[in-house]
Amino acid sequence: MDGLRNFFLQNPLKVKDFLEDRQIVEWLKKELDVENVSVVIHPVSSHSFEEVSRSIGMGIDRDLTNVMAYTFTKADSYHIVYRNDISTRVLEIMHEMVHVEQIESGRLVLHSGFIEFDGTTYTNDYINGANWSSLPWERDADRRAWDLYMKGMK
Repeated sequence: MDGLRNFFLQNPLKVKDFLEDRQIVEWLKKELDVENVSVVIHPVSSHSFEEVSRSIGMGIDRDLTNVMAYTFTKADSYHIVYRNDISTRVLEIMHEMVHVEQIESGRLVLHSGFIEFDGTTYTNDYINGANWSSLPWERDADRRAWDLYMKGMK
């Protein structure tokens, strides 16, 4: 994903950059066939990102310095929290919406203490020690977000 972020920093978005975040989410819900889910988006400035993340009760114990966005469920809705002052916001929203689809399809199952993805179990100890971008559900979301971006730019 770092390579994609660098690409976007050097090549600003053109079409979807002018859309409201809600429009992007609605388009993605159709593309990912998750139209019946509720998605709430929370744009947060970078200087308050970690504070807000911890205050919503995520129980995040990771360093959030390099985290641009994440998704969690609460009250029958998916919530996407992202830094609203980044040039890659559209790609970050796309990436997080892929996680929504992964969860809805049953490919990604979040448990207390472990995560299952495509039938393989990953313990929190393994996840916390891993390079985040190397985790299979993150690689899948990166690849599919890029595919969605390319499709949306046509």
